[in-house]
Amino acid sequence: MTAVELAQRYIHAWNERDFAAFGEIFGADISYLDPIVGPTPIPLPAMSDYVGQLIAAFPDLRFEVERIRDGGDFALFEWVMHGRNTGDSDAHPATGRSVALPGVDVLEIRDGRIHAIRAYFDRQAYTDALGLTNPATVDPPLAATA
Repeated sequence: MTAVELAQRYIHAWNERDFAAFGEIFGADISYLDPIVGPTPIPLPAMSDYVGQLIAAFPDLRFEVERIRDGGDFALFEWVMHGRNTGDSDAHPATGRSVALPGVDVLEIRDGRIHAIRAYFDRQAYTDALGLTNPATVDPPLAATA
């Protein structure tokens, strides 16, 4: 599978809630990093919890992909995350507000699987969109669940 095909499967898994696909496209040593989980990448067990909390917080979550680029051993894609925060998470209580948060993911590819995901987005834009007055309320408790 090419880097772009893996990126497309990854996005599809999120949008269709087909998380079993992660087992088909992730390497055993997968790690994930974004501005909310903190400076240290989280391994698969913590990533699973993080995904569950994000879906619980945003049941209608979907990613609109702007463009995907294939770098051979990596894929890069620009996205906009859409959703209404109607559920609580360990990071913050439900706010009832919607987000349209732009970001970029970089997927590291080896042996036809995704081995690392680095997501980049503006953490302050996220907290502002949700009306969270204290950005510390989205500090890394999610990463601590590993």
